[in-house]
Amino acid sequence: MKMACCSCFGAITTRCYSCRKRQRYRRKRKPSKCERVWFVFLIFTFLVALVNSFYLFSVSNDSNEFNLYVWKTFEVWFPLYIIVLSVACVLFGYVALLLLFGIISVCLHQRLCMHVIHKVLICFVFVYHVAILTLFTFLDPVLWILASRYFQFSGPFLHLIAVVFVTIVTWFVAAGLGVLCSRGVTIRDMTLVYLLLLIGLYITPIFIKSPCIMDYSDTPDKPLIFAHKGAEMLAPENTDMAFRIALDDYKVHGIESDVRISRDGVPYVMHDNNLRRTTNVKDIFPKRYMESADNFTIDELKSLNAGSWFMTRDPFLTAGMLSSEQKDHYRSQKIPTMQEMIRMVLKRNRTLLFDIRPPPSGHPYIESWLNVTLNTIRDEGIADQDLEFWKAPNGPHYVVFIKVFDKRKIQNVHHSIPFKYISSNATMNISTNVWNVKEKWLFSLFWCVGTSSVTTSACHTLQQLDSPSWQLSHQHYLIMWILFDVASLVWVVVLFIIQISRRHQSATVKSDRYNYTDFITLEEMTSNTASTTVNSAHMDAVSKKQTSTSTQSGLERESNHVL
Repeated sequence: MKMACCSCFGAITTRCYSCRKRQRYRRKRKPSKCERVWFVFLIFTFLVALVNSFYLFSVSNDSNEFNLYVWKTFEVWFPLYIIVLSVACVLFGYVALLLLFGIISVCLHQRLCMHVIHKVLICFVFVYHVAILTLFTFLDPVLWILASRYFQFSGPFLHLIAVVFVTIVTWFVAAGLGVLCSRGVTIRDMTLVYLLLLIGLYITPIFIKSPCIMDYSDTPDKPLIFAHKGAEMLAPENTDMAFRIALDDYKVHGIESDVRISRDGVPYVMHDNNLRRTTNVKDIFPKRYMESADNFTIDELKSLNAGSWFMTRDPFLTAGMLSSEQKDHYRSQKIPTMQEMIRMVLKRNRTLLFDIRPPPSGHPYIESWLNVTLNTIRDEGIADQDLEFWKAPNGPHYVVFIKVFDKRKIQNVHHSIPFKYISSNATMNISTNVWNVKEKWLFSLFWCVGTSSVTTSACHTLQQLDSPSWQLSHQHYLIMWILFDVASLVWVVVLFIIQISRRHQSATVKSDRYNYTDFITLEEMTSNTASTTVNSAHMDAVSKKQTSTSTQSGLERESNHVL
C-alpha cells in the first residue's frame, strides 16, 4: 500500500513538474547539469518573488499613491496597485507550487526534467518581480522604510513561521544526508553546518526589535485621529459630506485638509493644483480645464461638481456599498471654502490642521496669499494664541494648526520619521502628528511607539480599534520564543537520527539481499523448478497418448464383436 501511494504521488508530481510520465526504476538517471541549473534558478526566482510579495504587502499603506501617479502621468484612473499585487501573488503561488513539486521529485528519486513551458514561465516570473521592485523603488525609495517597519511589526511571527517551516524541511534534509551516508560520504561537516544555521535562526529574535513587545502597563494612550481630507475613503475628498461623515459618524479629533486661494482672493479647499481629477471642469470649462485651479474665481469653482468623479471611478472600492439616496447626495457635492470648513469643525468643538498652498506665478495674490489666508482665519474669530503656522519642511507651503480646542504644541511629520524622533519630541513636551497612516498594522506600530496623533484616510477603521493589533510582554514573548526553539531543536535531532539510521539499515539489507550465494541458490531453485515443470508436462502427454490408444482399441473390439 505504501509503495502504491508513493508511486501514485510520484506520478502526479512528475506530471506537474515535467509534463511526462514517471520514469521506471531501471530507467532512472541523474539530472543533467542544465536541469540542475534550472532547479537552482527556480529556487532563486522563488526567493525574489517572496521578497517582492512581502514588499508589496508592506507598502499597501501608500497604495493610492501609485494610482495617483498613473493619473498624473496618463490622466487615466487605473487601479495599478491592486492589479500588480494580484498578479504578483498568483505568480508567487505558481513558483512555490512548482518548487514543491520539484522537491518532492528529488525526494522520490525522480529525474529532474523541467518542461519548456515551465522554464519560460519562471523566466517571466523573475522578470516581472524584478521589474516591479525596480519600478516602485524608482518611484519612491522611501517605501523601503515601510517594508522595514512591516518587518518590525510582523518579525516575531515571521520568525515562528520560519522555525516551523525549517523543522518540516529537516525531514527531507535529513533524508538526503542519510542517502549520502549510505553511499559512504562523510556527512559530519554538512550536518554541523546545517545545525549551526538552525541555531542562527533560533537566536534571530535577539535582533528583532518590535515596539509592540512591551509590558502591558506601559501601553501608551491611543493616538488621536485627524481625518485626511475628511472621510476620503467613504466620500468625495475635501467636500462637505466627507467632513460630516468623519466628524459626526466617526467622532474624529479633527480634520486635516488643504487650502488654496482663488483668483479673486477667496481661500477654498482643494488638494490638487488643477481641477481635472476631482471635478467636471472639462465639461463646464472645456477651454480652460488645463489651467491651474487658482486661476478660477470662487463663483466658477462653486459651479463645478466635486462628487460625481467618486461615483464614477470608485477609487477605494467603497461606492458600491452606498444607497441610491447617498449616491445622489454625493453627486451634488461642491467645493467648499475655507470659511465653511472652519465653521463646520469649530461648531463641533474639533481641531483643524491644514496646508496653505501657494498660487502659480502670475496670480494676483502671488505676494500676499499667506497674509490673505491668515486674515481670513482671524476674521472667523480665531485668536492669535489659538493659531499656529510654520513653513513645511517638504515644500513651499505652510502648515496651519487651529488649536481652539487642542492646546498641544504639535509637529506634523511623514510616517517615514524615525521612531526615536517621536520619543525625543515627547521628552520636550512636543506632540507628533504622523501622516498618512492608513493600515492597522502601521497605526498599531505608531501607537506602541507613543505617537500622540495620526492623520489617516481610513478613519472608519482606525477609530474602531481599542488596542494595538497585537502586543506581548517581554516575559510572554521570551517564553514563546524558547518553547518554539527547544521543541524544534529536539524534533530536528530526532528526525536526523531516524532518517540516517533508516538509510543505514536500508543499505545493509540491500547489500545482504544481493550476495553471491543467494544468486547461486536462486539459480539452482530456478533450474529445479524448470526441470520439474518439463517432466510434469512430458508425463501428462504420455498419459494422454495411452488413454487415446486404449480408447481406440476398445472401439475396434466392440465393432468386431458386432460384426
